[in-house]
Amino acid sequence: MPEFDIDAALRVAPNSSAAYTIDLKWCVWSCHRPTWDDAAPEVWAVLNGLQPNEEAEIVSAPSDIYKYARILISRSGDGTWFADGTMEEQWDAAGDLLGTFNLPDDAYDWFLTILPYASGEVGVLTTVYKTAGTLQRLMEAVDQAETNLIGRSETEFATVRNFAEAWLKDH
Repeated sequence: MPEFDIDAALRVAPNSSAAYTIDLKWCVWSCHRPTWDDAAPEVWAVLNGLQPNEEAEIVSAPSDIYKYARILISRSGDGTWFADGTMEEQWDAAGDLLGTFNLPDDAYDWFLTILPYASGEVGVLTTVYKTAGTLQRLMEAVDQAETNLIGRSETEFATVRNFAEAWLKDH
């Protein structure tokens, strides 16, 4: 299961001026302020108000999907915005996926070797490191990182499906 605590109201990272655990329902990030205003109205204002060398940690764990993010937002003395962290998408457990691909139980050990893993769970993980001249551009770049993660997850899933189909033909 995920290591993120969805119910935590506030997390404080070293040197953070603020840290929040949020639930955006269907995504781990958004570049649209209304999405943030609905889920955590204070977060956008806190981020926008960051002073040089201050940072805020955002832990995002949507309640409706198995995606997670931990992103540290900061601003340098010259006004450059930074996002640094990770995003992951977890899949069903390996045993459940075995059935999804119509593989027999005796394929389980082999199946474990072809699955991607993120934080010890079946799924994919990406590192996020973005810089931008404005908060809006930074939010867009992090939002794109989630889009890329989704694409990578779909590609990995298709690859696993192809391996499973090949295994079935050979056995």
